[in-house]
Amino acid sequence: MNLRRGFKAEANELAREMRCELHLKPEDPLDPTMLAAHLEIPITTLHALKDEAPFAAQQFSVTDPHAFSAVTVFYGRQCRLS
Repeated sequence: MNLRRGFKAEANELAREMRCELHLKPEDPLDPTMLAAHLEIPITTLHALKDEAPFAAQQFSVTDPHAFSAVTVFYGRQCRLS
């Protein structure tokens, strides 16, 4: 995969900044749940959506759980749910 020039350096700098804000050492793992909380991004589970999206909850939780990892839903420019 080709990334635009400078992408890796920018991503590494952003990761350093986020670790600093979370009071982590540069070599510490960046926990996505902690980062989402820090950025005020709500996280929900498929199980929590079983009434709203029963097929998706069944498909990705039971039938084929390895087919799905995560999704971020945006509405306009605002992130609504992760």
